[in-house]
Amino acid sequence: MFSKPIVIELDKIDTIVHWEVISDFHMGNENWQESLANRTLDRILDDPYRFTSFGGDQLDLILPKDPRFKDESVRMTTKADQMNAFDEFFSELFDENNSYKKCGMEKIWYEQWGNHEYNSRVMEEGEMKRWCKNDHGTTFLGSKGFVGLDIQFKGKSLMKKTLFVNHGAGGGDAKKALENPRLCFGIKRNSNGTARNRYSSTQAASPLE
Repeated sequence: MFSKPIVIELDKIDTIVHWEVISDFHMGNENWQESLANRTLDRILDDPYRFTSFGGDQLDLILPKDPRFKDESVRMTTKADQMNAFDEFFSELFDENNSYKKCGMEKIWYEQWGNHEYNSRVMEEGEMKRWCKNDHGTTFLGSKGFVGLDIQFKGKSLMKKTLFVNHGAGGGDAKKALENPRLCFGIKRNSNGTARNRYSSTQAASPLE
């Protein structure tokens, strides 16, 4: 199982860190909705402390010759078309991630693959790893793994969390693609001025709200 440490350096001690996972994007599926995807991308890019990860099924990959293929459900019928469209849509986010790396952080914490990728006849693990590393500049975590999160201020650790990340077994509704969990991590001061941990989590009720 894969694991990765993540260090976040706060600009202020009470800055809230948001982690918004983009999962089940299904680029190439007919139900993919660009307007909703744009809202999520803008939300992540507009907030310097809103981080993200790709949780798997970035691509639909149910293509012709696959027994599950339905022509009315797929708008892009080659792996190359789906990969190129995904790369183009998130190009600004990948550039932002590279900028963060110069400061010792990463805007995109990791990238996973899902059942539409690892069960596909056209995608192998080695290719997926290379796509993440070489084209996106992200760390590949397979379909499940652990993230060791360390939130710091002026180099001092304020909060540490171990996060288990897992794509899941599939079987969901394609119309609910991008129904993404969001977590918030923050520090709140006690009445005497000292810092104490605060942690909260929320689950999106509908795709890309």
